[in-house]
Amino acid sequence: MEQQQQVEEAELISLHEDPLPCWTKSNLSKFENEALRQLSENNDIVIKPADKGSAVVLMDRKDYLWEGHRQLSDQNYYTKLDRPIYKDTIPLVNKILLSLYNKKFINHKQMSYLQGNNEPRMPSLTVSPPGRPIVSDCESETYRTAEYIDYYLNPLSIFFPSFLSPQIGLHLGQSTYNWTHRTHNTHSIGLFF
Repeated sequence: MEQQQQVEEAELISLHEDPLPCWTKSNLSKFENEALRQLSENNDIVIKPADKGSAVVLMDRKDYLWEGHRQLSDQNYYTKLDRPIYKDTIPLVNKILLSLYNKKFINHKQMSYLQGNNEPRMPSLTVSPPGRPIVSDCESETYRTAEYIDYYLNPLSIFFPSFLSPQIGLHLGQSTYNWTHRTHNTHSIGLFF
């Protein structure tokens, strides 16, 4: 049992490591490097990685900003906060974790890991970060708990009839819903839901 916990902890810790290699030489031609430089200096477009996969999204800057404002103004999903709420939620999360510990659902080492840091680490930003308007949950008060739950539930998800395969699409019984035929004019290259 203890060995299994060590394996699980090692796998969770490995999620935080950066496996990307450091390239020392460009694999692009002189022409491709020049085209990339011109694209990166064009202030009328936004170039960013797609939400899923390894595709690159190219969007008109006005459309990109309009979409960000549209999403943030949708009060069904976003609410403007007067102040950060983590100081209220940390004690609630710790109370739940303590209850799980007292009932012997988790051990002390697991509880310590799940509690993580008491306050989320806030990066110092000199410019606005690029990307979609979604509040990051990284290192929040529930981040490690969600990571822990996902570790155990994710392998089970493939057995549900509505499992969404990243390679194929949404499986509905014997048929597969093909997302690529349902995409509309997104002003993007390689952006599929």
